[in-house]
Amino acid sequence: MVDRQLNMASGTGLALVLLLSLACAGGAPLQVRQVSNEYTRQAIRSNVSTTGELSDYTKIALRNHVLIGLHDDDPDMAILAMHENVIEGAGGSDELFALAELAFQYAERLEHAAWRRARDREKRKNGGMVRKAPYYTTDEVPTLDEAKSFYRAAALYAYAFLFGESESPGFIAIDPRYRIAADLYGRAVVEAFTVESGYQVFTGGRFELPFGELVVEFDEMQLRWRNRLLIDFLPAYQFEIRGLRNRYRRSGIGAPLAARTVAIDYNDASAYLVAQKAVVAVNAVLLFDDPRAQLRGDEVTARLVITPAASAESIEVGDRQLPLEVQPSVALAASLEESDVWQSRLGVFFGRASRINDSNRFFSWEPRQKGQIPIVFVHGTMSTPVVWADMVNDLQNDPLIREHFQFTFFAYESGNPILYSSEILRRTLDRAVEVVDPEGQDPCLRDMVLVVTARVGCW
Repeated sequence: MVDRQLNMASGTGLALVLLLSLACAGGAPLQVRQVSNEYTRQAIRSNVSTTGELSDYTKIALRNHVLIGLHDDDPDMAILAMHENVIEGAGGSDELFALAELAFQYAERLEHAAWRRARDREKRKNGGMVRKAPYYTTDEVPTLDEAKSFYRAAALYAYAFLFGESESPGFIAIDPRYRIAADLYGRAVVEAFTVESGYQVFTGGRFELPFGELVVEFDEMQLRWRNRLLIDFLPAYQFEIRGLRNRYRRSGIGAPLAARTVAIDYNDASAYLVAQKAVVAVNAVLLFDDPRAQLRGDEVTARLVITPAASAESIEVGDRQLPLEVQPSVALAASLEESDVWQSRLGVFFGRASRINDSNRFFSWEPRQKGQIPIVFVHGTMSTPVVWADMVNDLQNDPLIREHFQFTFFAYESGNPILYSSEILRRTLDRAVEVVDPEGQDPCLRDMVLVVTARVGCW
């Protein structure tokens, strides 16, 4: 590798001589022409995160280090050469941004190469037929492992670009690279912990980097959220939502995820309100201390932090408090779609005792938040709780409302007599208060607000 780098250094000097010769000879003729608005829009938004292609910022960095040709022929060597330039002091923020894009793009290409090889093998084996997700064998494992190492490197480079130096806040706000780098960082964190099933499995330990090792510290108790265990993590950006008017994204740092929760102790009162198949919004960040200094060594340390959106909305990075990126609309839609209480209109009207019973009439997708006032949404005749989806989606994304209120639902067989259903509602709410707060330590629980859909005079 050293000989190869020396050859590259010699090539760099030769390239500079050739460039000077071309300049003296007059070079290629210049031409400036006006282009369409569509061309301009495509050029502005083109980067690895959006189109899979390198941004102009990264291409310029490659040209300035005379690595554009090497990247075309041997991208991993171009990345390592740029890395060496940075740690030797011949590069800064521009090169770190370029490295984040280059590492992420190369990781994606490695992953796609492994997928294509597995797909072609299955086609040959099954007469041209292939499953949606090809089965990987030991032939693809080295390529997939290398891809993971470059995803980890992309997260480190992006983090070093974002937080390695104190930049002017105004500069950060107007430089589009910061949003691109934040997106690359979040996606790289997701991909670095993705397993073959497609889920993210978060764990600590030692992991390979293209230039050394990454040591991740992780407290698995973070997977416990009160009486719930966070499982089945999936990236929020991979979901398409239908049926909600708005898809909210709270911009910030980290990877926005959706996760299922299961009760750790079903006898615990805090498990009472949570729907069996509830999905919650979660954030994952990988924190590096002094990332630019750590690039100079062959061992990099980091701390993995998992945060449910309802637990905290920001995290301390260095001397700054930064918002966490979450997509709560995805979690809400997934909860509504998967919960056993979402029945057809006729099913709710005629009643299905096996699906709607005392244990899931009154529910939320999060454990009880002490100090918040419950808003109880009650659907109307021949309807379901999903009728409130858009309203809840909008309300939960108002910071002031989100701070003071918790959203819950009441499901019932709407074909029953109204007075009977009213009595069931009263008994269900009384029982919830008794189970969740038997000692009266949560006064907000007794200030419930009912939001009801009904004809005038029915309630």
